[in-house]
Amino acid sequence: MLTQYIILLAGAVLLILLIPQCVKIIHEDERLAVLEMGRMTGLIGPGLQFILPGTRTYVSVIQGDPGELLGPKIAHINGFHLPVRLEPVDRVPVLPSLVRVAGFSEQGILVECVEELASDQ
Repeated sequence: MLTQYIILLAGAVLLILLIPQCVKIIHEDERLAVLEMGRMTGLIGPGLQFILPGTRTYVSVIQGDPGELLGPKIAHINGFHLPVRLEPVDRVPVLPSLVRVAGFSEQGILVECVEELASDQ
């Protein structure tokens, strides 16, 4: 009988410690990029989200974050290579270029060029 109460108490303490780590509030100008095995599988947010720690990698991407465009559809933002869509689409930048997160859409992260990097770096 006593062991049942100890197990119940241990489970309650574990639940109380785990819940604050699982609940995330994502602001209007922020998204979490979901990475599974190094590939972005989607964006979540804004709003109240329930996230299990240790199951996937989540990268916070905020509108205005700087990055570096590595290819026509990939940029290095917040330490990760993420697929992006360049805005405006009619302008083809010299690679690599400095970019800034301009917004989010159903297709993913929208970036805009800030300037081209010097080619001698």
